[in-house]
Amino acid sequence: IGVGSCFSVTVPMIQATSAPCPAAATALRRVASEETERWLANSAASDQSEAASPSIAPRILVVDDNADMRDYIGRLLQSAGYDVDAVANGAAALRAVQTWIPDLVLGDVTMPRIDGLTLLRALRAAERTATVPVIILSARAGAEAQLEGLGAGADDYLIKPFNARELLARIEGTLRLARLRRDTLERELALKADLAARKNAEVELRAAKDAEAAARVTAEQANMAKSRFLAAASHDLCQPTQALFNFTALLTAGTLGPRERAAANNIERALIVLKGLIDALLDVSRLESRLVKPRIEAVPLQDMLDLVESDFAAQAAGRKLQLR
Repeated sequence: IGVGSCFSVTVPMIQATSAPCPAAATALRRVASEETERWLANSAASDQSEAASPSIAPRILVVDDNADMRDYIGRLLQSAGYDVDAVANGAAALRAVQTWIPDLVLGDVTMPRIDGLTLLRALRAAERTATVPVIILSARAGAEAQLEGLGAGADDYLIKPFNARELLARIEGTLRLARLRRDTLERELALKADLAARKNAEVELRAAKDAEAAARVTAEQANMAKSRFLAAASHDLCQPTQALFNFTALLTAGTLGPRERAAANNIERALIVLKGLIDALLDVSRLESRLVKPRIEAVPLQDMLDLVESDFAAQAAGRKLQLR
């Protein structure tokens, strides 16, 4: 006590063979089987509740060059309800993700050809696998090794040997976070699409309002041009109409035969109608230019009929028609 202890360990040496040691492989399988059975016994109630509401099982890609470890992890995950595919190295994993996208990649670090970190970087660099969650399994303990794996883009880092329940808990947590990220991204994309649609609708509405305003300005300009034309035309027609009135007055003042006097009277009536039309054009021009305000008043219907009859009496008589 107070001095310390010294332990001596003797390791027997045996001749190496090309084939793996059957006893070691058997012991590893037994340990894995026992641990899996313990986990299944403790989580039987959870399995029954999940079986009551079946859903599509997440697909996990296991990447490990150790056949016994691949077999152990595969059986463990399958017993937990996952769909499992296992490959022996990173190169095989890259070939696999070209044909299907896993929900999660569970990979070792130390492997031949393409190691786990190189595989991780390749997955993150490819657009189709950039968001696939990855959990690193490694015998390399220590903060530096974990930081290296997490810095390369891993979602989690688990040190071998690991506890089966801890592995399953980390897988479930990683998958849950991945689903949350995916749902958030989908909602964000839907929100962006909705905002873009609203912005396009606002642009179209603004364009329609601008077009309506331009059409209104064009219509007002056309109305003003029409009003100016009506005013000019009415003014220009007044002088020749008055000259015709004067000539008609001279004709009727002289000696005319019955036919000539009737013709002169018809001319005078036509000139009266023409002057009424010119005055109406002037009134329309003043109304559209807002120079005068319209006055609404009652007009006796008989007076209007008498006016119409007087306007068309000459034409009716010429065609031998009688107005009633």
